Amino acid sequence: MGALAALLVVALAVGIRFVISRLNAHDEAAKEVPSDLYSPVACNPNMVETTIKPRNAAAGQPVVFDVTLHNKSTTNPCYINAGWSNLQVNVTSGSAQVASLAACKAGPENRQLLLDRNYTASVRLTWHGKASASGCGNSGEAAKAGTYVAELTFQDKTAAAAKESFTLG
Repeated sequence: MGALAALLVVALAVGIRFVISRLNAHDEAAKEVPSDLYSPVACNPNMVETTIKPRNAAAGQPVVFDVTLHNKSTTNPCYINAGWSNLQVNVTSGSAQVASLAACKAGPENRQLLLDRNYTASVRLTWHGKASASGCGNSGEAAKAGTYVAELTFQDKTAAAAKESFTLG
């Protein structure tokens, strides 16, 4: 009986030692995860893909633009300012400037977005549908039916520009 008890104590000690070694191995593996993958950095044009899509495009009516910002990076999240002080949308027809949405100063002046790796965020902007060569386009004459171009840019160059042609009917 004494030998069986001794064998049981030895087996228990070996089992405990095995569990402790596995826990230590797990801790070491967790320490090896590169923490810089989770450190946000400033976005740049190589990381962020942008699109601008108009909706409700009717002459004389407000036009809503859906802007998407996609972080293509697989290494780092990034931050970008999507406020009117940085995100610019200019509406043109031919060579004529029709409106600048930044001049409208709608929404927050600075709007910091954190884009995780392979994440897409959306921003919605509205053009009042009126022409104003130097401003917002909220007090000018209604834009006529025709073809227009919306160009999205970022003052601080943190994302690539995007253009989209659309027709006011």
